Amino acid sequence: FMGSMFKLMYENSWMETMFPKSASNGRKTEKQDHDPMEAKVREELWKKSMVKGGFEAAIIRIILAVSKANRSIDQREHMVAEMILQNNERLKHLKPAERKRLVKEQSALVEHDLEEALNTLPKLLPKKADREEAFEIANSIASADMEIDQKEQTLLDKIKSVLKL
Repeated sequence: FMGSMFKLMYENSWMETMFPKSASNGRKTEKQDHDPMEAKVREELWKKSMVKGGFEAAIIRIILAVSKANRSIDQREHMVAEMILQNNERLKHLKPAERKRLVKEQSALVEHDLEEALNTLPKLLPKKADREEAFEIANSIASADMEIDQKEQTLLDKIKSVLKL
């Protein structure tokens, strides 16, 4: 049982995203390029990515943002996230490869520009019912460890405001 719990906790796409196996000891692995046109093109790609993906992308983005809010990894948050993804009618159809791709993609967006990642959520969730469901999920993740700290509360307030709830 303990072995399967360990695997559930540490061999999943959430943990891989939070702690990539190929950590670079703080060094930049990408080459620094100073071409302003390339930087502008890359920024346009980021902006286009921010508004793609619909409900599934929005929920994963919210789960990642809330999980990373206090910069500590809580296994209860990951367990709640897993339960949501496995039981939500609109998320449980995601195949492992698709879910992993979405987690990596949304994690990159959250890391690149959290503010923009949050501000673009309404474009992914145009229906009020979807925005309400998304906020409930955010709240479930934040309260998974039985307390909502100040950073999580600030993030929840921001999400609620952005979603106009």
